[in-house]
Amino acid sequence: AVRCDDGDSTTASSGDPQTRTAVFNLDAGETVTCIFTNTQRGAAVVVSQSVPEGVTGSFLYTGVPTGTVPVDGTLVVANLPPGTYTTTEADPAPAFDLIDVRCDDGGSATVSRGDATTRSAIFNIDPGEMVTCTFLNARRGTLIVVAEVDSQGVEGTFQYTGVPSGTLSAGGTLVVSDLSPGTYTTTEVDPAPDFELTDVTCDDEG
Repeated sequence: AVRCDDGDSTTASSGDPQTRTAVFNLDAGETVTCIFTNTQRGAAVVVSQSVPEGVTGSFLYTGVPTGTVPVDGTLVVANLPPGTYTTTEADPAPAFDLIDVRCDDGGSATVSRGDATTRSAIFNIDPGEMVTCTFLNARRGTLIVVAEVDSQGVEGTFQYTGVPSGTLSAGGTLVVSDLSPGTYTTTEVDPAPDFELTDVTCDDEG
């Protein structure tokens, strides 16, 4: 803002923040005061995180900030005029699912917020404020079914329903990749009369 005070003068002084100019209309013996008010700009920061730690990948953001960052990378836009800005993460599927967006702007009365459903963060930047919004992406997983038999050289086929599903020969595998974290069930169709299912073991490695 540019505000000018010259009392009740009939030749009023004026200020214009658009042109950053004050026009002083000075009468005889008059003192005119014009005040220039400057607002400090702020910053918006996007932080990309993932679970579990140590995975690789990259994520695209559009809006403000905009750009592509790797896991544990950051996007910073400085010198932003106070106001509201939005950035959106492009759908990270099939490798990841966005599970949380958290924003930190301290005790600001104009609270910034994230929405994992829309994959967006809304930055409400106050004068001189830096707002950080963290996007948390979960790496999708893989399920593997192995059809084992207890005698070498034995032939046979085994059918599985659910996730994973399909038909395997003895010693074969079914693989389903890029599954969102959650619970899945697969069931072996009764292998009788040729076989009897005697054991099911699972390895949660990693």
